[in-house]
Amino acid sequence: MRHVYHPSPNDPYHVPDNPHDREPVLDLRSKGYSYSYGHKEWERTVSSKRRTARRDHKDGRVLKGDVYNETVLRVICDETNEVYLVRSREVIKLRPEGG
Repeated sequence: MRHVYHPSPNDPYHVPDNPHDREPVLDLRSKGYSYSYGHKEWERTVSSKRRTARRDHKDGRVLKGDVYNETVLRVICDETNEVYLVRSREVIKLRPEGG
């Protein structure tokens, strides 16, 4: 029977083939964050609201009368500990015709 060696991630001589296999430095799971191995970032939803636009937005994607979801995420970089917010808007119902 052939024995195949499977190195442990805790083995100091183990270098993973894929850099995305590395475990995160921080552990924020208990605080409600989820980890993205591809981006090496922790993220958590800060707020999620359904809104109706009272005016046209500057970017032109949301117009007066549109109903949209606004989501704000807090992102923490695992390598640099840099913290920033990401805001996204998704139109879910277009304004009524003629209005």
